[in-house]
Amino acid sequence: MRLTGLASGLDIDSMVQELMAARRKPYDNLFQKKTTMQWQREQYREVSAKLVDFSLNKLSSYSLSSAISAKKAQVTGSTTAVSSTATSGAATGTMTVSIAQLATATRYTSSASGGLTGGPIDLSSTLQELKDSHGLTYTAVDSTITLEINGTEITLNENEDTMATLISKINSKTDVNAVFDSGSGKLSLTTKETGAAADVAIVGDVLDVFDLEWNVAGEDAVATVNGLQITSASNKISINGVELTFLEVTDGSEATISVGTDTEKIMDTIKSFINDYNEVLNLLNGKVNEERYRTYQPLTTEQKAEMKDSEIELWEERAKSGLLQRDSILTSLVSNMRLGSISNVNVDGVEINLTSLGITTGAWEERGKLVIKDEAALRDAIEDNPEQVMAFFTQKSTDKTPAAEDAGLFTRLTNSVSASLKDLAEKAGTSRYSAELTTKFMENSLMGEQLLQLERRMDTVNSQLLRMENQYYKQFAAMESAINKFNSQAGALASFMA
Repeated sequence: MRLTGLASGLDIDSMVQELMAARRKPYDNLFQKKTTMQWQREQYREVSAKLVDFSLNKLSSYSLSSAISAKKAQVTGSTTAVSSTATSGAATGTMTVSIAQLATATRYTSSASGGLTGGPIDLSSTLQELKDSHGLTYTAVDSTITLEINGTEITLNENEDTMATLISKINSKTDVNAVFDSGSGKLSLTTKETGAAADVAIVGDVLDVFDLEWNVAGEDAVATVNGLQITSASNKISINGVELTFLEVTDGSEATISVGTDTEKIMDTIKSFINDYNEVLNLLNGKVNEERYRTYQPLTTEQKAEMKDSEIELWEERAKSGLLQRDSILTSLVSNMRLGSISNVNVDGVEINLTSLGITTGAWEERGKLVIKDEAALRDAIEDNPEQVMAFFTQKSTDKTPAAEDAGLFTRLTNSVSASLKDLAEKAGTSRYSAELTTKFMENSLMGEQLLQLERRMDTVNSQLLRMENQYYKQFAAMESAINKFNSQAGALASFMA
């Protein structure tokens, strides 16, 4: 039991804490070192998440031919008869299209005598209720009704399912659209697929009462493309990488489809890439060049207790600054990114670089930022030789070096970023594949091991401090006991003398 200075009049707790303050310095140093390392790790994770997003999400999407080699198809003439969409593999050129017949669906409807009877139908009535009141007929086994349409089976419960749920299940589960008129009690079934082969095959008797009759026969679309007659079960076809949708019969006229490079989309892709590249470069440059305030160390619990929240916030802002200053992994990545972006790419024997596309690095103080200096030159390059522009950015190579001559810019950057993500994972335990800032660290990393060792050392030092503190209290307790004994003896002597 710890004693206060009742006999001595001393503030023993304060004295012990003063004695321990100097003894705690080694522990505080370890605590500050651990906190600094944790902050560094969090900043590594911030950088890693940005790099993963840039490499796996942004660069991957920009490398798609639909982004960097986009094509467009424009319709002239009978513009209301057909719509067109060009894929990235569409052949440049023109085609004429005339449409003699659209593809249609097959439809079955209730006959004149078919349908439910007895007036307007309440869609919320169960099938059992409709059987009793409106002439619905079916076969049920243990209240279960089975219906099969074009090979897809639907199970119904006569006491739970209604006409509304019956229609809903047909529409959601089969390749048929059902429409029920609650006023007349009539039913219509239309195939979702078009074409002469489209049909409706029903197994089960729950729809027998509607006496469904073939009403409209499905037909194939008939069109002529550049003189070639085409028959299709669908109104959507693909020719030479162009997706055509037939909308109406042309009645003797024609639609002309012109396929060419989608310059604007490719321009947008390159502009988006430059913005993302500059964001990553700004983050990296900011980290490696951030000022370090070495006199601002992480605050201990005791130090925080003596400060306001606003003071703590400002202090920690300084303490966290520059933790990745001149970091070797990040500085190497900055160098590799800049080298990869300014070096020539060999495309079929032709040396191409960003400058030839009207793109340059900014002023020296912008530390490698990319800028479109001549938009007209970039636009001309895309329009004159889109395949060459695409190759400059996306050309693959087995050479993983930062400025591999035959590797496109996106490929170079992906390789450089991937290598740095691997280094960050090995050092800080960050994820090579997650762009989330909350992703857990891997402990089997250099910093993970270092933090574990620090925690063990802190536990050891803390145990020593506790023993030392207890020893101080024991010594003061012995002093208090001695003083009490002396006071007791002095009191007895005084009484005797009196």
